[in-house]
Amino acid sequence: MNETKYLKLQKKYGEALNRICTSNLELIRFFKTAAHNFRLGFNNAVVTYAQEPEATALLTFDQWKIYGRVPKRHSKSILLFDNKNQGRYQVVFDYSKTTVDKRVVDGKSISFFKYDASSETVNAVKQIYNINSDTATNLSDVFLEVARNNVNSFISSEITEERKELYARVITNMLVSRFSDDVPFERLISEKGITEAELKQTFGFAIDIFRTEYSKLASTLPITLSAMRTVAENEKQSEKSEVQEKPTVTEKPSVKKTEVKAPEIKSELVLTQKDLDEIIVYGSTFQYGKYRIVDFFTEKHNLSEQTHFLKQEYGVGGFSFISSNATRLSVMSNSKGLNIVSFQQSKETVVSYREI
Repeated sequence: MNETKYLKLQKKYGEALNRICTSNLELIRFFKTAAHNFRLGFNNAVVTYAQEPEATALLTFDQWKIYGRVPKRHSKSILLFDNKNQGRYQVVFDYSKTTVDKRVVDGKSISFFKYDASSETVNAVKQIYNINSDTATNLSDVFLEVARNNVNSFISSEITEERKELYARVITNMLVSRFSDDVPFERLISEKGITEAELKQTFGFAIDIFRTEYSKLASTLPITLSAMRTVAENEKQSEKSEVQEKPTVTEKPSVKKTEVKAPEIKSELVLTQKDLDEIIVYGSTFQYGKYRIVDFFTEKHNLSEQTHFLKQEYGVGGFSFISSNATRLSVMSNSKGLNIVSFQQSKETVVSYREI
């Protein structure tokens, strides 16, 4: 391990942290980087921002090989702090610095969250969150309402209203950044800046809420958009049929609008032990969570220790997961356990940490 590189990485961390804490623009850009690399912890989010603010997906050389990709020749790597080994760093590459490895024929596919901020997307997101307000006409309005609801639900009453609004605006900026380059709130802090402790606290809460809402959107938005388009096409066909049946009518027939709702979960999802094992081995939303979980279960622990570990490891968050039988699942975690939803089957189940 090159100690000089590690010292330089620490220096980059300190310099970037200072910029982020004293500049509105730097703070906004930092949280955009965090939104695109939400599995990183605070320290690695800072050094990623310091080295490659536009990074979208970071993996090691060996991890990229699994997806049939390799770093481009002479491409610049990114160094991250190795959370498992104090005083060491890890070398990763951003997706933009990789290319297809023609030698790999069975690499895993990799997909990205790609949606725009069109009116169709806005309407789909409003339906997912059951927001009927006519004043919420864009993603900024919708996500601000979602963020404020989360802040009011999870934040202690001891926190000032000013601090709560900061959290809500940061979360809104992060969510919108996954759809467009718009920045709803260009001023987050005053001229005096923000302390390192305040930044870490803001990051910790904002990233937890962002992970939860992003996972929800990744799971339900494709289904909701598909349902909306199906309804629109059916209405179009219905209108066309009515016009053909009444060729003398010049006035456009009135077609009753059909309300599209997010998929309704109707019954309990039955999981096999194999399904549950796959979900656990997949890991949590936190960086290296998979390895910590595997390491933990290779050792002997009592039920109380196991429950406490899983509660701390999963925290509040969520992710999408495809089981071995090709079932797409949404896994949401909280202090009580895992809420597992199959939108394909319209079923869900809750598994407590004691049952795992």
